Amino acid sequence: MVTHKTKLLQLTKEKDCNSVKLILESLDYQIKGDIFEWYLAELYRGNGWLTNIQGGKQDLGADILLYHPKTPSKAAMVIQAKNHFKPLTFDQTKIELIKFEQKAARQFDCQQFQLVAINGFVSEASKLEEFNLILSGWSHVTDLIEHYDPDTNTEPEIELYAHNKNTYENVNRLWQEGNYVAVVQATGTGKSMLIAKVMSDFLGQKTLVLAPSRYILEQQEAKVPWATQSTTFMTYAKVSHLTQRQIENLGVELIVLDEFHRCGAEVWGAGVQRVLNSYDDSYVIGTTATPIRYLDDSRDMCDELFEGVVAANISLAEAIIKRILPAPTYVAALYTIGEEIDELRGKLFKSNLSEEKKKKIEGEVSQVAINWENTSGVPHILAKHLRPDINKLIVFC
Repeated sequence: MVTHKTKLLQLTKEKDCNSVKLILESLDYQIKGDIFEWYLAELYRGNGWLTNIQGGKQDLGADILLYHPKTPSKAAMVIQAKNHFKPLTFDQTKIELIKFEQKAARQFDCQQFQLVAINGFVSEASKLEEFNLILSGWSHVTDLIEHYDPDTNTEPEIELYAHNKNTYENVNRLWQEGNYVAVVQATGTGKSMLIAKVMSDFLGQKTLVLAPSRYILEQQEAKVPWATQSTTFMTYAKVSHLTQRQIENLGVELIVLDEFHRCGAEVWGAGVQRVLNSYDDSYVIGTTATPIRYLDDSRDMCDELFEGVVAANISLAEAIIKRILPAPTYVAALYTIGEEIDELRGKLFKSNLSEEKKKKIEGEVSQVAINWENTSGVPHILAKHLRPDINKLIVFC
């Protein structure tokens, strides 16, 4: 007897997307949800992801957890699967988003949520994509089917988080009107992944990636190993020394200006401008977290280089509010106890109190200092707050 799962796998190997959809939609109401969850998890597995099916009535708004092979202990995405006959309404979509925010995000320590509905969503539901939510319809499932390989050993294709998916779509929309676009997003929001996704659209075409340092270039190069043969990675300093013939020999169709606010420097900027002038028809994308050069007459490099064409402008505060970045933990502590006590002793010595009174207060102050060092000293504060999983901190003294 051929089961539904067996038939779905057979049709998937044949890349028969229409027949797969027909089976999923015709399943009995009591099993259609569970089978779609299983099938979707299998598709993700065959696209390089590690998966964990939650499902059931107590799934906390998470049917499937996706893990990248490089970080198998950290959930990269929470997936909720919906096998409905009609597009999900705004209210239905909102309910799933609330469940994710209030339950799944906390339970699984993951702020990335994707809702996959066989028959998509009403247009109004797209408003909710501003809240770290990716809405995916049947086209997403079709893409997974087309790239499905049950024996795959490759890593997943670039999967943009919700905010970068919106930015990516805006980039492509703006490129239909012109060939220059800037992206302004806070550090840590995944601009390098966005660059990698854009570069994948130009696969096989010559690309020039410019950045202030070799370190940044090496980081970006590591994310696009499949593009290295057709891509030139170069610092702004190096491009400023290229001859006109060397620039023309690049023959690029895509130019990436990472940390483009640095193009405001006199020498570097001149070199970049010579490249841009040589490739009027090439597509140009620039990324930065700080487009304003505050110490240089507050020049806005978005205006100077991109004529104000900006696909996204996500500040650090907005990124924290939208949970794209975690809110920092502020720890305020008295680390100058020695200086404070010395100052207090100085005042005590100069006071008009009796010697007996001074001696008593001196004893109390000394005891406070001993107690603080034993229970709240700097070593204790560090031990309390610097957990093994914390590797980023700033100390203000």
